[in-house]
Amino acid sequence: EQQLHVYPYYCTEQVVSTATPILALYRAQRQAGVVANERPRRDITRAVEMLTRRQRADGGIGYWSPNDWTSVWLSSYAGIVLLEAREAGVPVDTIVLSRLAAFVSAELRGESKPVFSPVASYYDRREIRLRERVAAVDFLSRLRRPEVASENELLRSASLLTLEDRARLAEVLARRGQMAEARRL
Repeated sequence: EQQLHVYPYYCTEQVVSTATPILALYRAQRQAGVVANERPRRDITRAVEMLTRRQRADGGIGYWSPNDWTSVWLSSYAGIVLLEAREAGVPVDTIVLSRLAAFVSAELRGESKPVFSPVASYYDRREIRLRERVAAVDFLSRLRRPEVASENELLRSASLLTLEDRARLAEVLARRGQMAEARRL
């Protein structure tokens, strides 16, 4: 815990990757009835504020700022941390989540623009495009706005998914009670 802090100069991926274990520790301490110092909550609040400030006009979360590139995976990753922060009792603007959901849903419907970033060629790979879609349905499922058609489409493409993405999709399906399909994955 001493080494985990959300620093103001982190990129979005670093903010999220640092906030995730801080949130887990914070929840565990609260469940155990341990009176922790306020540092974890301050770091979670800082992460929420940073991610909120980085929301772009299209609803995605920018890599460094609201004027920077994003991807559906990055935005979904940030969205999941925002949802976990909200569950931990840190205020999260519902408008931010709604705009983020609209951005992610547009990707699933094929309405998004291509990624223009230093890593754009990375998105030419099929498994990466599928990973983006799995991240999107996971975020929307956690937000309780499931995109069932997209989930089913990914289920049909399960043999093309990485092991990690199959496991993540199984969690999405289990969340809506599709246990037989989740187990098959």
